[in-house]
Amino acid sequence: MPCMICGEIDSSEEGPFCKECFEKFSTLLSTPCPVCGGKREECECCELTGIKKVFFLFWYYKDISSDMIIKVKYLGDKREISYLGYLIAETVKEEEFSGVCFVPRMKNNIKKLGFDQAKLLAESVAFHLGLPIVDCIGRKGRSAEQKKLSGADRRRNVKNKFFVDAEKLKFENGKIPSKLLLIDDVVTTGSTVKECSYLLRKVGVKSVYVGAIAKTPTRKTRYKRKPKAK
Repeated sequence: MPCMICGEIDSSEEGPFCKECFEKFSTLLSTPCPVCGGKREECECCELTGIKKVFFLFWYYKDISSDMIIKVKYLGDKREISYLGYLIAETVKEEEFSGVCFVPRMKNNIKKLGFDQAKLLAESVAFHLGLPIVDCIGRKGRSAEQKKLSGADRRRNVKNKFFVDAEKLKFENGKIPSKLLLIDDVVTTGSTVKECSYLLRKVGVKSVYVGAIAKTPTRKTRYKRKPKAK
């Protein structure tokens, strides 16, 4: 089986990696926050308004992390997506979620590339957790690609660009799930997941957690948006 990162055939038993790439990946997983120096799972730089906790596997700023994200986002590498979904599931398994939802890709990108990487990742996470997929978030019209925008522009770009279908959100018993895991591939400023979390909470979800492959190192944003009091 070829190494998932470099593609070289190797007889090592380090999962889907050759020995050299396994060492690089292990280092990536243990890298502390480059902003505050804290451990990834304890870093306060990752706190986002309206989201209980952000779970992610590694920081998105080194060559190996960039290579892995490219394979997920633009190549739809099913082997890598399945493996990273498994790792996210292992990271969040102590939490008792009602279901797994995801940030949908823009329709023109799905048409162009033929897949929605966040949906594929969410399906892998849900499978390993034994939870249902809740396909309830949709996009309104077109918006600019987030990667090309500044932090302030990202926040404006996602406002009123998503919607939550409350009927699709309901389970067979007619109830809204109380605790959801929201999946995205990369969290940068957090604008997108915060907007989706806001909409989920607005229709009755009590707690929203985020699961992602990577988080871009960035200082905490002051963007706040809370549901109106009923």
